[in-house]
Amino acid sequence: MKKILFISLIVVPLIAISQQQPVIWYFGHKAGLDFSSGSPVAITNGKVDQWEGVATACDIDGNLLFYTDGIKVWNKNHVVMANGNGLYGNSSTTQSATVVPVPGNSNQYYLFTLPEHYAYGGFRYSIVDLTLNGGLGDIGAIKNVLLTDSATEQCAVITSSTGCVWILIRSIGATWRSYLIDSSGIQTPVLSTSGSIFSWNDANGVGYMKASPQHNKIGIANYGFSVTSSFFELYDFNNATGIVSNAFKLQPITPSSVYACEFSPDGNLFYGAQWGTQIYQYDLNAGTPTDIQNSALVIGTAPSSQGAMQIAPDGKIYCSADGQGSISQILNPNVAGSGCNYVSNSISLNGKTTGIGLPSLEVFSTCNIIAPTNPPSFNASDTTLCEKFCINFFDSSTNNPVAWEWIFEGASPATSSLQNPIGICYQDPGAYDVTLITTNANGNSDTLILDNYITVFSNPFAPTITQNGNVITSSFAYTYQWQLNGINIPGATDQSYTITQDGLYTVIVTNENGCGSQASFAAILSGIENVNAEIDFTFYPNPSNGNFVISFLNATISGEVWIDVVNALGQNVYSWKGNISFPFQKEIQLNNAADGIYFLHLKTETISFQQKILISK
Repeated sequence: MKKILFISLIVVPLIAISQQQPVIWYFGHKAGLDFSSGSPVAITNGKVDQWEGVATACDIDGNLLFYTDGIKVWNKNHVVMANGNGLYGNSSTTQSATVVPVPGNSNQYYLFTLPEHYAYGGFRYSIVDLTLNGGLGDIGAIKNVLLTDSATEQCAVITSSTGCVWILIRSIGATWRSYLIDSSGIQTPVLSTSGSIFSWNDANGVGYMKASPQHNKIGIANYGFSVTSSFFELYDFNNATGIVSNAFKLQPITPSSVYACEFSPDGNLFYGAQWGTQIYQYDLNAGTPTDIQNSALVIGTAPSSQGAMQIAPDGKIYCSADGQGSISQILNPNVAGSGCNYVSNSISLNGKTTGIGLPSLEVFSTCNIIAPTNPPSFNASDTTLCEKFCINFFDSSTNNPVAWEWIFEGASPATSSLQNPIGICYQDPGAYDVTLITTNANGNSDTLILDNYITVFSNPFAPTITQNGNVITSSFAYTYQWQLNGINIPGATDQSYTITQDGLYTVIVTNENGCGSQASFAAILSGIENVNAEIDFTFYPNPSNGNFVISFLNATISGEVWIDVVNALGQNVYSWKGNISFPFQKEIQLNNAADGIYFLHLKTETISFQQKILISK
């Protein structure tokens, strides 16, 4: 479980919130699961023997603190806590107990209880104080405090947009009570009216109530004494005001009483279970309420009367069917259709058995808490660079992190778990955020987001080079540097340069942001040709794109002739041998040769000569 702080460039008071399952569950008839390793492991040391609602409390590091059935509270040593008897929950209450940590106090927990189906007891709370009895805890003077005597068996905890916590219940009629829990205590409830009207003379309000992980919807399974009075119902929830609204019903495919429900972790799907055995999935993105109803499908069949459905720390949904020695799973609850992969009786409980309840989630609130004075920090080898360049990042946090999660907007790679990532490359111009999330040895995480931290400038277009006589000229740029055969020419920093020898000339140009580009050009001193007076011929065009023609203009040469073309490194790129007679014309094709200077060698039995040629495509 993590406390997450979002830090901007200016440190201001901020909010942190963590809402998830405790990693240790006790439920049913002395059954238990431990998720601390990442996967569920059956545990059998629990004392709770409860058919329906239970709750477990773990600290933010996942350590067991206490657990309860709403009637008794056991401490971490599995002994009934001092003054931990006589609470007003019930073994036959859907959500008999709910635990909420006291905001800003890591040693105290609210323990809320609900009675069985409108029986005596009402909605009450007690405070578990873990500073008492050597850390084993005690329920002191604040015990069984009545909040309202008009309560169903349903309860949900949901995060407030202020960073605090709401706890919601249904009352008689269509009344909702939303109690804000903040650092000053439990506030006067916000009342709203939405959905079906619940009466005393039916099993209305029996069955689970769940809040979506996105904090914006509520769902219930209403058991009812008859098929016609049993249904699922969904509502919108305003986590800023506590108002419940926009109710609509969903019916099971096969008419039957329903008992359990749950949202997918991404909030796009809604799961519900018959009191019989069928388990349903509804697509909340299908469209209208009618479309959502029509999206219903059966994803599995429970081994017996299906009880609670609960998202676990591993992101899967666990399903408890009555009286089983194993528990079932929905392995991929974010996947619509059969791909969600319901598996019946997949996790053995090592000799213990289920009831129809599972522990509800916990909400850790730090509303009204000031951000720490030592948030994460980092720096980079450069914060301005040109496109297609790479930089390095360095963690400089002082909050003793042991793990790092970097997010590089617009970069490749886009993420890293290294403390000091290197070679982070930006391909496109723009301004990009950088995020660093650090985690300490206790599992607490802090987040630093620097907006537009990296600025990437465009590179200029590659220049073009032209030659006029012995002067080569670049297209316009901000700065220039000429090179000959890859070596800078001292002082050659103007747009034009007068060559003094043949060679491969390169110009490196930059724009006003210092970003560069370059182009190369094979230049030949104008007017220098190798001429052999004994041979009257033409050789054209020169320069060319790689295709040349040799023409002999007189009949003084006949017989066998050898023609070779070599590059500047002396490597042969073309050879031909044959007999010639007047008139003679030969085409030489060097289409695949790279741009540069080459030399044509021609010889007969009596003469030879060399001609410099230039290829420039």
